[in-house]
Amino acid sequence: MINLLITVSTGWAGGFIASRVRVPAGWLTGSLCATALLHLLWPPACLPPELKAVTQILAGSFLGAGFRKQDILAMKGIIRPALLLIPLMMLMNLIIGWGIHLCSGIDIATSLLASAPGGITEMSLVAISLGGDPGLVAFVQLLRFMTVMGISPIFLSLACRGKGAATSRQPVPSHSGEASQQTEFLPALDRTDSGSTDKTPAAGDKVLTLAISLVFGFIGTLVPIPAAPLTFSMMACAVFTVMTGRGRVFTRQRMVTQVLAGTLIGSAFQLHTGITIQGLAAAVTVLVLGVVALNLLMGYLIHRIGGMDLPTALFSSTPGGLSDMALLSGEFGADQSRVILMQLLRLFSVIAFFPGLIRAFVSLL
Repeated sequence: MINLLITVSTGWAGGFIASRVRVPAGWLTGSLCATALLHLLWPPACLPPELKAVTQILAGSFLGAGFRKQDILAMKGIIRPALLLIPLMMLMNLIIGWGIHLCSGIDIATSLLASAPGGITEMSLVAISLGGDPGLVAFVQLLRFMTVMGISPIFLSLACRGKGAATSRQPVPSHSGEASQQTEFLPALDRTDSGSTDKTPAAGDKVLTLAISLVFGFIGTLVPIPAAPLTFSMMACAVFTVMTGRGRVFTRQRMVTQVLAGTLIGSAFQLHTGITIQGLAAAVTVLVLGVVALNLLMGYLIHRIGGMDLPTALFSSTPGGLSDMALLSGEFGADQSRVILMQLLRLFSVIAFFPGLIRAFVSLL
């Protein structure tokens, strides 16, 4: 018990410091680094295996509660682009992941998960289930996110010049949770009032959402599918939210999930992982070039074949944060509502289908 308290406290402290200095994905990155350092200096640092399933369930409920009935209805207008997006994302994942594997010698499961267009937290948790290296996955996913947010917009702006969307733009709220007419498209946490407390009438909905995610997440632990607790929790909460409109998550749930995920990954960190990271120059080059080039190609194909205007197609196919891509797309004349829907579909598809597809691909090699 003392080991557990020390490990979790170290993870929380690292996440708190990183979030205060505005490190990308600070709660996850900070807790991961702090726990990894603790584990290297003090090997007894560990977490019980059951915590992996709990963390996946919390992450799944947060993602699932982000859906609304309006989202499903609005997807009728993006059927063709959406049908193109999922297989193209998988192909892009295979190409970049295989390139990282060949250039760096990292095992294929870790390479594929590290380059998958999903979240840092979710892909790192899936790596634990598939026997990959969660520390490497988190590190490369962070580099991918920084590439998407720091480099891709430069090329997207050049490609979008003079090619605005035909539809009018709509305002998109920031991460602060400020009210807007577009809030129904953002994740459940952003749809709540950031200044409210859990004593509001919505507290009952939050408890019910959490209970549903725990029940179906537990069922997922009994199923031999990669990351099943995450997938089952997400799908159950998505169905509940779409049918009732009552899906909500607690204000601190995202932070707690990231700290637990970072602590889990950090406590499994080995010295060879740190040594491998030092030799990732070739893999990082493949990642950066692959993300930029293939995202541009994927957006162009969705534009030409799917009939979507070029700016909207490009920002819809760029695997960054949902709100971040929506906000950036508005600067270049894209249809923000469609960008949000496509990004939401991307997140759902990656979590629901990619773990099984990656395991099947690895088993063929």
